[in-house]
Amino acid sequence: MTIDEYITLEHVATPEVVAQMKEQGKPTYLFDRPSKWRLLHWWRTRKQQPVRVPDTLNGLTYGELIELQMAGDIRTFIATACRVVLGVEDLRRVFGEEAAPMVGFANWVASEVERIDGLFRALERPLTAEQLQAGYGNLHFGLFGSLDWFAKRMGITNHDEVLAVKWTVIYKVKEHDVKVAECDERYSKIMQAKNERKGRK
Repeated sequence: MTIDEYITLEHVATPEVVAQMKEQGKPTYLFDRPSKWRLLHWWRTRKQQPVRVPDTLNGLTYGELIELQMAGDIRTFIATACRVVLGVEDLRRVFGEEAAPMVGFANWVASEVERIDGLFRALERPLTAEQLQAGYGNLHFGLFGSLDWFAKRMGITNHDEVLAVKWTVIYKVKEHDVKVAECDERYSKIMQAKNERKGRK
């Protein structure tokens, strides 16, 4: 069964089949064997080599990461994942692939995107009572917020330039700024306490 056939029939698949597909793990390669129903197509495209699935999504640009996060339905997600992660744009090749490894690939990409989202969320500093009172807790700019922050941070006027930067670079810069801000805050409190002690003498 191809991934195209599985997506079409998923709504009538048994719970056991759906559960089995959800448990599919990351394949090492995709497009590495012809379907017995598509030998002629495979023969015509036999020069196309199997594609190795990377170990992580750390090589993606921020723009590619956004594309994955914005992909809505499963067809769009799979097509986008094959294009940005594997460099495969031929939709006939994509949706003619066997269902099990392709679902495993989609599961893995989704988990990687969630891992990356978790890394960025972990950098968010808790708001103070004063910041919450001022309304900072209502400011949620999502993906655009990080893109705009990095552009301003690096003096970039064209947001498209940020989309071409690897997400790991943006993450490292943000992590650096968070750590410096935390040190500055601790230093400020230390100096304030020190000055208060001097004032009491």
